[in-house]
Formats: sequence, C-alpha cells, structure tokens
Amino acid sequence: MLEARAALGETALAEKCLAGVQVALLDDGFLAGNTHPLHWHEQFVAVRRVLRIESVAERLLQVSVSFADFLNAFRAEISAPGLVALKTVAAYRCGLEVDPPDAVVGAARFLVLKERRQKRLTDKPFIDFLIGESLRTGALPLQIHCGLGDPDLDMRLANPLHLRKLIESTRVPLVLLHAAWPFAREAAWLASVYPNVHVDFGLAVPFLSVDGMRSAVRALLEIAPASKIMYSSDASRIPDLFYLGAKWGRKIVADALDEVPENEARALAAMILADNARVLYRL
Repeated sequence: MLEARAALGETALAEKCLAGVQVALLDDGFLAGNTHPLHWHEQFVAVRRVLRIESVAERLLQVSVSFADFLNAFRAEISAPGLVALKTVAAYRCGLEVDPPDAVVGAARFLVLKERRQKRLTDKPFIDFLIGESLRTGALPLQIHCGLGDPDLDMRLANPLHLRKLIESTRVPLVLLHAAWPFAREAAWLASVYPNVHVDFGLAVPFLSVDGMRSAVRALLEIAPASKIMYSSDASRIPDLFYLGAKWGRKIVADALDEVPENEARALAAMILADNARVLYRL
C-alpha cells in the first residue's frame, strides 16, 4: 500500500483522494508555512478560506507599533473578501469560558504581549477581546474548536457548555467544531435550545472506531435539529484524510439514519453532508 501510494506521487494522490469532495473549507492558519497554500488545493476541488483569528493576531503582534494599528489591521483581515468563516482555537490556548470583550483591557494586554514577545498567543483576556471583535460585525459565522484535540488541549476547558455566556451575547452563527466527542450530548443540547448554535462531527469521523463514530453521530441526532448538524473531516497534513472522512462520513450518516424511511433519510443525509454547510457558509 505504501509503495503504491508513493508511486502515485503527491499530486495524483491528492487528485484521487479529493475526487469525492465538492467544496473544501480550509483553515490556512493551521501549520502556516508548512502546508500547501489554498491555490494548490484548487487544482482538485473548489476551495473556500476559513481565517484562524489567533494566527492573525500572532502575526500582527509582531509588526504592529500601537494597539490602534493592531486593531485596524485585525479588523481588516477578519473582514477580507473571500472568507466564509472565522475560527478560534481558544480551547487550546485558554479554554472556552469566554468573558465579555473589553477594549481597555485589550489595549493593556497588547502592551504586555508586545513586551513579552511571545510567538504563541495564550493570553485569555486578549483572546476574549479578539473573539468579541470577531463577532462585532456579525458578517461571518465563527467556528469554535471544542472537544477532541492534541495533548496541549485541556479537555476540561474544551467543553462547549462553557460557551453559554458567549452564545447568549450574540446572534452570530457559532459552529461547535469536533464537539461530537466527547461532548456530543452537550453540543447537541446547545444546538437544540440556541438558534445560532450549529455542530459538526469532524475528528469523530474518521478518527474514532466505527462504533465510536456511529454513537457520536447518533448522540447528536438524539436532540439537535438535523438542519444544524454538519459533516466535516478536519483533514490536514495528508490528502488520504479527505478521502477517509468522505467515505466514513457517508457510511456513518447512513447508519445513523437506518431506521428512518428511505426518502426522508436521503433528504436528511443531503442536509447533513452538504446542504447545511452550503446555507450557513453561503457556498
């Protein structure tokens, strides 16, 4: 298998793996500089950009001479043409109990961060401020990483229930990324009671066991409206994950809907696998 994969070469392998994907929403702040740019992926699939706010802030902190300069540049970047969503990885940096933004605090923390010259942004008051700025215009959905992640994530602080204050403070659509494990029921409940909350089951599919994938998606469907549940693969680093995500996404959604009449199941599957994302992200 590895020999056949190597013989294909990167470009041919990517073409095969992305053949079943209609649109890829790519976070180009992930491993910035170590992955192919968006236009490389456009050889194989329609691409839309998701902007990671912490990555933007880290870069701007290095070059901004004043808080006003930083803020103007940050606002310009989060409203740039071509974006379909903003994204925060606050769960990795400081947890999801986001406090109301405060411009005075933001300005003060800017000075502290400039003095520290840290490349990785973990300052909670400043990240809270950035999230508030990202929601201020209300032009784009905000994706929020929840649940499953790498070792630098404190799972206790990645529970989406911490987001209730933030959810209730805005009407902007919020997408709970990866919350299907281990917080599927918490995320599903939030989606069922708050009009602006949506959930996706990336990472759970395809990274869990088959039983784990089935149980995660079924847990979402127990209470969350099907119109608010979305497929994603969280594919990165290698094109194989796009293929595996698409393959298992279809299979697991079909399994989760196995007791639903066929015509209704087809309609629900189309919503979950594609149509809900098309509507939310205006694809």
